[in-house]
Amino acid sequence: MTLKLLPTTAQDLQEIIEWEHHPDNSPFIGSYSLERHQEVIKDPNERHFKFINDQNSMIGYGILAGLKQENHLYELRRLVIAEKGKGYGRQSIKLIKRYCFKEAGCQRLWLDVYDFNRRARGLYLSEGFSEDGIIFHETKDGKDPKRLIIMSIIRQDLKHQTANAL
Repeated sequence: MTLKLLPTTAQDLQEIIEWEHHPDNSPFIGSYSLERHQEVIKDPNERHFKFINDQNSMIGYGILAGLKQENHLYELRRLVIAEKGKGYGRQSIKLIKRYCFKEAGCQRLWLDVYDFNRRARGLYLSEGFSEDGIIFHETKDGKDPKRLIIMSIIRQDLKHQTANAL
């Protein structure tokens, strides 16, 4: 089981939007409109990519932001894996880290994750991310704010990980 990281195309977007609205994903991520996804694909400061499995099926997607920042501080803004429980999440994180740190010159990769998303938090921690802090995210419906955990990994941290980490 190997994944490939490829650029997202306009033809992929309808399926991606469906994943965002799926009950397995919607509690953990916001949803973008078709127009917003199209903007991300065209924006040189962002990278919209998909994950393809051995059968050439798209099994997930992600969005990186901050690619044109002088400080090389990238944000993993979005990561959705449609087929859960198959190890695709871990492989996806490894591909993202490899792209960021080995190909794109990233110095620090950061993300935010809801505190109740235990599966994702555990994955990020096991892949070398550290929890840097907590912010509160106001909800559109006026309910209690949700806690977002800010997590990051820096290039320097990779020296302390095994060669297989990337």
